[in-house]
Amino acid sequence: MNVVWLCGLTVSCILLLTLKEVFVEHPFEDVTDDLAVMKAVIMTETKMTSTVVNMVWRWFPDVELILPIPDMGIVGDEWKRLTETIVDEMIFTFDKAGVLWEANPDVEDVTEVAPEEVLILDSLWRELAGCFAVLINEDIPQIPEVMAVEIYENAVEQLASAYEMDPEEVREAALNNVSFRTMLRRQGLDPDRVR
Repeated sequence: MNVVWLCGLTVSCILLLTLKEVFVEHPFEDVTDDLAVMKAVIMTETKMTSTVVNMVWRWFPDVELILPIPDMGIVGDEWKRLTETIVDEMIFTFDKAGVLWEANPDVEDVTEVAPEEVLILDSLWRELAGCFAVLINEDIPQIPEVMAVEIYENAVEQLASAYEMDPEEVREAALNNVSFRTMLRRQGLDPDRVR
């Protein structure tokens, strides 16, 4: 009986130590949690939804994707292995960037202490988005060209009003602000046509 109790205690301690490692907070805990949810969906072969994809996409507002994204044509086990590998690499890289950032508490911008990791994460997000091209493209509104001419003629004024910006600020953001450009693309607008 003592042996059984001792084994149970050992297993409990191992589980607690594992849980402690899993739940250690770091600066990127929220994004790695979202990536873990995505990985669980992938591993269980549950139907991926745009909600899960958007949960991760929201962490990359400054990575401009040209939409619609070309479909990679990868399916089945190959798709599963690729997406799992990318998600694992993203979690690892976020953890590494978090350690570097925490070691420099006076630095406010992670790109200053982990520039290589930020570039890797941006590339990995683009690859992951390619894996979900069909799902992402379904969520992007398609503006018929007949309507597009009129929309783009009025875009600067409408965007200026909607985002409480001056028209010149809208033009500048549409040219140079990656987050603003990404937001426009997600609304089905081509930022290069906003003049």
